[in-house]
Amino acid sequence: MLALLLSGCASIIPLYEEARTEALSDPGAPGARWVPDARVDLSNAALDDLLQQLVVGTAVAEAPVDLGLGSMTPHLVIRKFELLRDHQGEGLAADVRIEGPITVKTPLGKVEQKLAAEGRLGASLTVEPRGDGYALVVHPNKLDRLTFEADGLPVQALTTTVRDLVLAALPDFDVAEFPADELPIRAMEVDRTEQGIALRIRTAAQVGEPLPTLGTPPTEGFRIAIGASSLQQLARRQAFLSGPLTHDVVPEPTSLAISPGGDFVLGLRLWRPVGRGWWRTCEVKGSFKVRNGQLKLEADSVEELDQSKGAAWVDPLMALAEGVVFRSMEKAMDLSVPAMRTDKLGGGVKAATHVETVEVVGQALVANGDLDLTTKRKREP
Repeated sequence: MLALLLSGCASIIPLYEEARTEALSDPGAPGARWVPDARVDLSNAALDDLLQQLVVGTAVAEAPVDLGLGSMTPHLVIRKFELLRDHQGEGLAADVRIEGPITVKTPLGKVEQKLAAEGRLGASLTVEPRGDGYALVVHPNKLDRLTFEADGLPVQALTTTVRDLVLAALPDFDVAEFPADELPIRAMEVDRTEQGIALRIRTAAQVGEPLPTLGTPPTEGFRIAIGASSLQQLARRQAFLSGPLTHDVVPEPTSLAISPGGDFVLGLRLWRPVGRGWWRTCEVKGSFKVRNGQLKLEADSVEELDQSKGAAWVDPLMALAEGVVFRSMEKAMDLSVPAMRTDKLGGGVKAATHVETVEVVGQALVANGDLDLTTKRKREP
């Protein structure tokens, strides 16, 4: 601010370029001991619903099994997937049921019989880079405790066959994607919790303040939390990336403070980097609201604080209404679970977020909500 006050009649362009360079500079890798400034908790209930949509209906590939004097060919479909809520360990476990006919061929002819099998599917969870963002990936790796309803069929031969076929039909797949254009991330890791899974996130904010203690994760739906400072820094970065708005003005959020009731005070600087240029600073007061299942920011008042010589009047509310500051903050609070990478499973699922409540914990904004799932895949009959 001192540099702004001393700028006098000089061009403000160098000051603008300095602020822009700082906002867009690459913070680099966070280091081995990074702490999260954002977090996503996905409940067991939401995760179970999501995985059911992805897995149930998956066709198990047909593969003849040699019986010596004949062969049998299963035509199986996964009919049940139920996540174990009390699973001990870092990965996932689920009870599954596979059903379908078995065609048995012998020198005496061909016979079709019904088969049903139940077992325990185990999988590990990892977070992996996906483009400029990250993805939560499920790795199915074992199927045990198999029991069969198969009169007259050789169960011992079926055990190995069904296990291999099911695991082959469920390759590693993405459960959730976090695109960088919605929430720029420097690091992410997944933890298994008693209530579900937790994604610990270090955003691309230059200085990420550690999250406060948030309390017990939800048993339904999801929760996403991010520090106010990180929200402001991400919005600042996006504002400079987007460039000038109407009247060649670039709105730069310089600070953000939030209160327990959901009100906020946003420091805002308006730059006009044209000719000699000018700047104005102001303070915007408003509140975080939930509208139609989405988090929204609403401005209530603006107070001008300072300006450079020759600065023209530009309504800060207009700049916010047509700009990227509020939109970038809203997108950073949107748990993004878009198209699942499930082409090998025969389709995909869309999961739209539906925010129900918003609260403030310390200087962190916390949104709680649920997922609305839409199945795009064609299920097996």
